[in-house]
Parts: sequence; C-alpha cells; structure tokens
Amino acid sequence: MDCISNKDYRDKNYRKEIEKYVKSHLSDKRWNHTVNVVSEAEKLCQMYGGDMEKCVTAAIFHDVVKELPNEELNALVRKFGFDEKYIDSPNLSHGKIAAALLKHEWGIDDEDIINAVSYHTTGRAGMSKTEKIVFIADAIEPTRVYNGVEAIRKATYEDLDRGCLKSLTDTVEHLKEKGVSYIDEDTLRAREWFEEQIDDFRKERDGNHMNSKDYALLAAETLDSKKAEDIIIFDIAEKSSIADYLILATGLNERSVGALIDEVEDRLAQEGLLVKSIEGKKESGWILMDYGDIIVNVLTAEKRDRYNIEKVWADCNTLSWEVKGNE
Repeated sequence: MDCISNKDYRDKNYRKEIEKYVKSHLSDKRWNHTVNVVSEAEKLCQMYGGDMEKCVTAAIFHDVVKELPNEELNALVRKFGFDEKYIDSPNLSHGKIAAALLKHEWGIDDEDIINAVSYHTTGRAGMSKTEKIVFIADAIEPTRVYNGVEAIRKATYEDLDRGCLKSLTDTVEHLKEKGVSYIDEDTLRAREWFEEQIDDFRKERDGNHMNSKDYALLAAETLDSKKAEDIIIFDIAEKSSIADYLILATGLNERSVGALIDEVEDRLAQEGLLVKSIEGKKESGWILMDYGDIIVNVLTAEKRDRYNIEKVWADCNTLSWEVKGNE
C-alpha cells in the first residue's frame, strides 16, 4: 500500500483511514474483537489517565495481520528482519509485524504506540501506561470468556499493574499446563518486572509491609473462615530453600478445594501478594499455590492421607494462630 501523506495519528480523519484499512483485512469476528479492545482501552484510559488517542490507535491496529496465512506471516518476519523464533509462530509474530507495518507503511513513529502494538501479546519489562492499557484491554475485552478472565478483570479494575501481572501469570501457568516448552522471554521478564513494581509500591505504601509470616497467618485465617479443616502452618525455612512457610489444609471435597484456593488468592492479592504458580486442578482433589516465601497446599482428606505431607515436615516447628471460627 502507499503511505498516506497525513501521518498525524491524532487527526481523526487519518485514524479513520487506518480503521478502514484494518477492517478490510479482518473477518467480522476479528473486527468485532478489535472494536471491543478499543472500547475497553477507552474505559481504562478514563480510569487510569491514559493517552486516549495513542491507546485507540494501537488498539485499532494490534491484530491487523492476525488472520494472514502462516506463509505470509513468515515472509513478513523475514522482510522486516525479525528473529527466526517468530517463524511459524503467528501468536508471537503478528504483533511485531503489525507494529512494523504501522511504522513503515503508515508513518506512525511514536514509539509508545509502536511498542503497544508490538508487545500487546507478550508484554515486556518497563511497559508504559499506553502499553499496559492495550495489553490488558486485549486480554479482558467483553467477549473474552476464557477460564480466569473474570479474576483478571477484577484485578485490572482495582489496579492496572495487578491486572497485567495476573494476566501474565495465568498465561505462563496455562502454557506450562499445556506442556509448551518455550515461553517468550518478554513474557517472563514482564512478569518479573510487574512483581517488582507491585512489591516496591506496597513497601512505599505500607512502610513496614507484611512479611512472609504475616501472609502465612492471613492465608490460614482465610482458609479457616471458609470452613477448611486441619489447618497447619509449618515453618520450613531451616529445612527447605524453597519457602519459609507451608500452609496445609483440608477441603470437604474437590469443589471445596477449588473454592478455598480462590478465596486465598483473592485475599492475598488484596494485600499486594500475587501467586507465582499454581499446580494441580480443581477437580483433582489437590492444589498447591506457590507465592515464593509461602506455599499453600489444600487437599481433600483422601489425598491428604495418601500423600501424608505432615510426615515430610514432621520435624519442623508450626506456627500457632487464633482460630476465629467459620463463617
């Protein structure tokens, strides 16, 4: 295509030309998704003071090549000189290609917009507000219905960074569960960066912020309030390099185990602590949550008897805490 002479993305007529071009390259379903991403980005801009025109421009263009055949995407990867890792990887390549087209064929040279398009799938360390908004708008726009999206929406509407971190963490865990051997480095670094940002914010906000013992006690109290049984907090710091505390609890059944885990995740997130990884499934009868310094393991009575985890940590001290009773 010929580059349009007016390259000011803030010009409404110019942006309409971009919109017309994108729509012509997408199916109705994909275009509907794009419209919803734009709407979500506008909403988040109003909530968090983002640059509306930058976010809208990036949101319009982010999926422009999403439906191109794989061989065409591969040709564009080579044309723009991208890393070979993007060959035969449309989920990773389409954002990079869209950003290159926006810059080289549409004359948009604002790096904030270019980065927002380029990293809308993977995220990256050091994301700007524009990048964060487009990234998370793509993840939570109203037609998204995947498992966990409501929790990501909730986190996003409470705090933009926490929403991004929740989305990145869930993505990494989903890929691991699927047995994907390669996870993009930008995603892993983005998750680490958001964890650092949120921890720094919490320290600044709270001064003497909660330590691992405080979180362990809070997790136990949350489990107790939601009718978990036989709750034990093991102090494993001297026996293990993986964590300081292990919280062990029993759920009444498989459904209860899943509900208890959800409650702990939500409660600790309210205090600024987000789970790093989750092992097990809600229907399996056991779930383990890794928070770094603390581990929360909830099982059915049958699975707890089978695995006999108490025996492994029998020589460790336990924390005493006040049982406040079930709700």
